[in-house]
Amino acid sequence: MFIYNVTLKVDPSVESDWLNWMRHEHIPEVMETNLFLEHKMMQLIYSPFNDESLGNTFVVQYFFDEMAKYDQYQEIFAPSLQKNHIDRFGEKVLAFRTILKYI
Repeated sequence: MFIYNVTLKVDPSVESDWLNWMRHEHIPEVMETNLFLEHKMMQLIYSPFNDESLGNTFVVQYFFDEMAKYDQYQEIFAPSLQKNHIDRFGEKVLAFRTILKYI
């Protein structure tokens, strides 16, 4: 099992709109690719490295069972979905993406 982990720093001026858009548009579009088994969305509560004055930090995790599915997502779907995110929120939301593997 693998996790596509997206960590996002969200400017307070767009947080409400961003959360609504993520829940009702972006995450459903990602899940409609049928490449991920499930997803989870969380808010970071504490980290010694988190500067809350820059906004809240959120994590969206998409679970998948084969690297080929992630590769397919990156090749076919990610460019347009990420462009939509950038077009809507610009530098008000910064994303950091990683892949995790259950061990």
